[in-house]
Amino acid sequence: MFVCLCKSVTDHDIRDAVDEGVTSFEAMQSRLSVSTQCGSCTCEVKAIMEDKLNQTLNVRASVSPSHIRELVL
Repeated sequence: MFVCLCKSVTDHDIRDAVDEGVTSFEAMQSRLSVSTQCGSCTCEVKAIMEDKLNQTLNVRASVSPSHIRELVL
């Protein structure tokens, strides 16, 4: 699904970027240019990042969700 219509970025693009090491919103903006034009996708981008980071880190180690929220925000 398209998350950032201005830059044609999908949820898969965001998840792939997390898989490739993007862990902060600022880094995601730099990588995919999300939320750099109108900004209406900001909340959705952060939610997708948080979900993907939760999945990834829960597989690797026991990390609390609140710790992940601090990374994304």
